[in-house]
Amino acid sequence: MTKNKRQKGRLIALEGIDGCGKSTQIKLLKQTLRRKGYHVKFIDLPSHGEPSAYFVDKFLKGKFGSIEIVGPYRAAIFFALDRYDKSFLIKQWLNEGFIVLADRYLGSNLAYQGAHFDNPEHKNTFINWLFDLEYNIFQIPKPDLNIVLDVPSIVTQKLITQIKDRQKIKTKETYLGKAKKDLYEKNVAYQETVRQIYLELTNLYPQFFKIIPCYQNNQLLTITKIHHLIWQKVEALLS
Repeated sequence: MTKNKRQKGRLIALEGIDGCGKSTQIKLLKQTLRRKGYHVKFIDLPSHGEPSAYFVDKFLKGKFGSIEIVGPYRAAIFFALDRYDKSFLIKQWLNEGFIVLADRYLGSNLAYQGAHFDNPEHKNTFINWLFDLEYNIFQIPKPDLNIVLDVPSIVTQKLITQIKDRQKIKTKETYLGKAKKDLYEKNVAYQETVRQIYLELTNLYPQFFKIIPCYQNNQLLTITKIHHLIWQKVEALLS
């Protein structure tokens, strides 16, 4: 019989470009953790439709102009403020010993805003600034593990239009209405640049960012196989 496990709280974030399959994998991970006796909480970021994501939602609808007009620093603050608002709940869960699963976290801010920079020095300056903003100024909890689902953007663009998750569809409708894609999702070239930033993060911070290569030999791995690879990383953290 599985023991009821209430140990030290852990924060695990799933990352990746839009359409990479995070929602599906988080559902499977929740099921596996609970089956093994862990107490699990889940948070979906950004918090679309909620007051804390007001500026995020307006930005993604294009109300402030293009991605380039808004720029990385302002956009980063929009997303960071939403995370700050939710950080109090996350801290509470962690203090109570829950395994907290996050669909996106600071890694998304690093990747999506870091994709603005061609100059490595400017990009590093931004990354350091963002770490300071979120971890030191806003004091949001640091993830114990960031899992990056790596899928080429040309593949994810097809998957975005095939989303069947009712909750995901409902959430998107809260800020996009009938539109199927937001500012980021529409831009395939930008998505691929974001993907490259994620890969850079796994090289720069290998102890925190773990990559799952979901596309191998010109085909997408099965959902079950991807889950198995994710569970290997999570199990190593919890053991």
